[in-house]
Amino acid sequence: MHRVGAFKALSIVIARTGVGVCMTSAVACSSQAASHSTDVVRPDDAEPSAPPDATATDSAAPQDAGPSDATVSSDATTSVTAVAAADAGFDSGPPEDTPSGPQVCGLSPCAPGAPCADLTVDRDDLLASILVDTRTFLPTDCAMVEGCILTPGVRRILHFDTGTQNVGTADVVVGDPTANACFQWSACHQHYHFKGVGKYTLYQSDGSTIAAVGHKQGFCLEDVEPIPSLSPPPANPANPYTCQNQGLSVGWEDIYPNDIDCQWIDITGVPAGSYILSVIINSQEYLPESNYDNNEARVPVTILPP
Repeated sequence: MHRVGAFKALSIVIARTGVGVCMTSAVACSSQAASHSTDVVRPDDAEPSAPPDATATDSAAPQDAGPSDATVSSDATTSVTAVAAADAGFDSGPPEDTPSGPQVCGLSPCAPGAPCADLTVDRDDLLASILVDTRTFLPTDCAMVEGCILTPGVRRILHFDTGTQNVGTADVVVGDPTANACFQWSACHQHYHFKGVGKYTLYQSDGSTIAAVGHKQGFCLEDVEPIPSLSPPPANPANPYTCQNQGLSVGWEDIYPNDIDCQWIDITGVPAGSYILSVIINSQEYLPESNYDNNEARVPVTILPP
């Protein structure tokens, strides 16, 4: 089941095109993908609840490996032509070598020993949500406008959820997006995105050679649901965070489901085989956390022939 927070749908028109969803204003992005077909993709894991080091594929993929120190495969002829090109989209965030840390966004780092947020990726949901389909994109589609697809036409897409969980001891408090330089207005989605929160990479089975890269995704950070693994579940927040007052409560999760724009990697031209999908949140460390070492989830994926 894929969830979208109620406030993510505020002031937008949602036009369904099969498994895809274009979240857009009534004017912008009026024409979405005209046709698509869904393929079968097999996560190569034993159980969705298995820990990240439970399979040989995961153990071969060090958690600190990333596109900045990895090799680009010559087999991927589309979305990986240049990593920089994929990072140049609408809410791509700054280059990797620019300053990082909460101070860049006017936020304060956590004081030593003080309560602090700790963000992780919902690996179980990531693994369970993977699918592949083929879609046709027009130059006017939201995905093209926001840099999530670089070339119009028929593309093969690897879709997945990104669930951001706060497992720390304090809320992430971002606040009013109109008063923070790290937000960008999304004309298609009709709300503000916090820049560069999600970073998506598909590695070959060695865990370091890049097969394809995704758009560096910006999020509207809000309380969507309690973290499913917590028992008892956390209480409902007295004042839940929304796209108008952004943040994430302790014990809660924000979910960007696999059926909205940009929750994907373009795998057009990537050969069938075994791969590793990496999702990193808060990669620039703009949001204050007690621990930045647990911000990546990797899951093995088998891509079948088209």
